[in-house]
Amino acid sequence: MSARVSIALRTLVMLAAVMPLFVATAFHPSWWQTLLVAAAGSALGQVAVRATRGRRVLAWSVAVVAAIIAALAVGWFFTHAAPHDDSSASRSRDAAGNGLLVVRSRGGGDSSLTWDDVRAIETQIPSIHLAVPYLRTAMQVLNAEQNWKTELVGTSPDYFDLRALHVAAGDRFDASNSGKKVVVLGDTVVAQLFGAAKSPVGEVVRINNTPFTIIGVLAHQGMSPQGQDLDDVALVPIEVYASKIHTKSSFGGMVLVSATSRGDTARVESELRSLLRDRHRLAPGDDDDFIIRNTNPE
Repeated sequence: MSARVSIALRTLVMLAAVMPLFVATAFHPSWWQTLLVAAAGSALGQVAVRATRGRRVLAWSVAVVAAIIAALAVGWFFTHAAPHDDSSASRSRDAAGNGLLVVRSRGGGDSSLTWDDVRAIETQIPSIHLAVPYLRTAMQVLNAEQNWKTELVGTSPDYFDLRALHVAAGDRFDASNSGKKVVVLGDTVVAQLFGAAKSPVGEVVRINNTPFTIIGVLAHQGMSPQGQDLDDVALVPIEVYASKIHTKSSFGGMVLVSATSRGDTARVESELRSLLRDRHRLAPGDDDDFIIRNTNPE
């Protein structure tokens, strides 16, 4: 085996060993994780070279390249393309106990909901009490010493009122800082990054290679009925999420809608459907290109 082929095979095997770590940590592993896995990948590369010495290495190379592509594809799917599960977003009721409506694009293509649709929902249906944009993804949050993968949510200040979320330390974001790189953390994220005893308000963390200042810590919420840790979350202003995290021009998220009263929910659902069908120029008989889910039907 030539020295050039030997180096190429070592490199491919090492990449195949390292890539799953980068995928699993949203391409933000800590330095020691990278060092350990790179060392293991280098050792595997040596084994591969010895095992194929004097033999053809084409099959090895193809298999390793396929493993790298598969790892990247799986990681991209779970962080970007997997269908939205709106259960954690809605949790069936708003702060007043009224049922919520969850509006999202129909799966299987580009997002049919636009930012203009969101603004229309917020402003053109009088019987809506609150309409809150909601985008989320799994994202690594890092400080100087630790990193933790959590659910990153981009939303508006009204989300705190919709969900009756309170802060145990600091403050929530509002209209005065909604365009700034600020974040409110759940206490699970705080414990993982800073320890349970320390208040992180004023500290800076990095999300998607962007520095965010922690302005608040949510009051403890506990577990959902489905077993989800409701405190494993980070909330950022929707404007910053759109510019620093979700940089596509399409909306790509959901809108959480609460009616002024529980008795108005069915009417709001009908008005929402009429508004969106009109905005999307759907002819009579055309299927909706969006989904409205009533989390608590009468």
